[in-house]
Amino acid sequence: MRAGRPFGVLGVESFRWYWIATVAYYIGFFGDQLARNWLAYEMTGSALLLGLVVVSQGVPQALLAVIGGTLADRVPKKRLLVASQVLLAAAAVTQSGLLLLHLTQYWHVVGLALVNGVAVGLSLPARLSFVGEVVSKDDFVPAYSLYYVANSTMRVAGPAIGGMVTAVASVTGVYVVIAVAHLVALALLFRVKQQTSPPVRSGSSFLQDLVSTYRFALESRTILILMSVALGIVFFSFSSLNLMPVFAVKEFEVGAAGLGTLLSAVGVGGIVGSFLIAASGGVQRKPLLLLVAGAAEGVALMLFAALPVFWMAVVVAATVGVGSAIYTTLNSTMFQLSAPANMRGRVMSLYMLSQALQPVGVLPVSVLADLVGVRIAVITAGGLLVCFMGSVGALFPGFRRAKM
Repeated sequence: MRAGRPFGVLGVESFRWYWIATVAYYIGFFGDQLARNWLAYEMTGSALLLGLVVVSQGVPQALLAVIGGTLADRVPKKRLLVASQVLLAAAAVTQSGLLLLHLTQYWHVVGLALVNGVAVGLSLPARLSFVGEVVSKDDFVPAYSLYYVANSTMRVAGPAIGGMVTAVASVTGVYVVIAVAHLVALALLFRVKQQTSPPVRSGSSFLQDLVSTYRFALESRTILILMSVALGIVFFSFSSLNLMPVFAVKEFEVGAAGLGTLLSAVGVGGIVGSFLIAASGGVQRKPLLLLVAGAAEGVALMLFAALPVFWMAVVVAATVGVGSAIYTTLNSTMFQLSAPANMRGRVMSLYMLSQALQPVGVLPVSVLADLVGVRIAVITAGGLLVCFMGSVGALFPGFRRAKM
């Protein structure tokens, strides 16, 4: 990494175009999360049916994650990214048209979430691992950190824009913005050129590559622990964040604009966390910081769910974002650093697989929210997250003390 220049990698033209394309992609991605969840809850008034919409995207992501990673190591990653942008833009345009014509039904929301799940599942391993092919090896860590700066920044901008547009021009306008964002990302991808040659393939078959992914994971203690930690965050934290519409409508009574504020607060914290990692020059004790960030996120979730005042909850939501960004950046970076270059797509598919299992956590928390209230459900999830991170640290001291 360029000493003292953690942000100097933006001077690399190819990465700069890729980074801007990533910003546009995440405007659409996070805007869609807000719009789809809001639309589902507005139509049904049920936390469970909202959870089922999340499931409808998560299932194809889970099923296609490893296939997408294997494809990423066999075909040009840029080709996968272009194809996914076409699907995402088409889904947003379709949803916009249905809303404009007042034809939207609940099953439309579910079906288009499935399309999004297919696009993300097949392409996100390539999107994540492509960073290593548009910068030199020395620039990998700062480039990857800045990738997550884009993620966190648009975690703010996407919901904020979506919330404002929803309040002024309804959710239809949000989907127009989402479609434009995905089309811009598509156009910018054509300007991205690889700076390093893709890893040489071994000549193995698709099935052999697929099997080797699981073999590598089973033989790597570090990968197994990282997957376990990732699942802990997915089950207890990400599932809770998907219930934000319930807090906005039932607990705080602040509507779509308030939902955008809550999600934006998470994103503001995410920006802070991402910039801290990017500016650090590469943390040596990544595993320990990963566990601390996860536990801190659990504590913040418990406090958020317990607060009765909206603006106090907004402030605490930002601390949730700090922990989430630090965790996400460190976890995915360690996945890549733990794998040989010719397996990065497949290893990132394992990371994606853990993220795509989010519905497994969403449904129990959603059911619990309907039964005993969303506050108790999220407090429970946050407490379990703290216990989980502490258990990993206690059971695997070698991982906790490792330097990466």
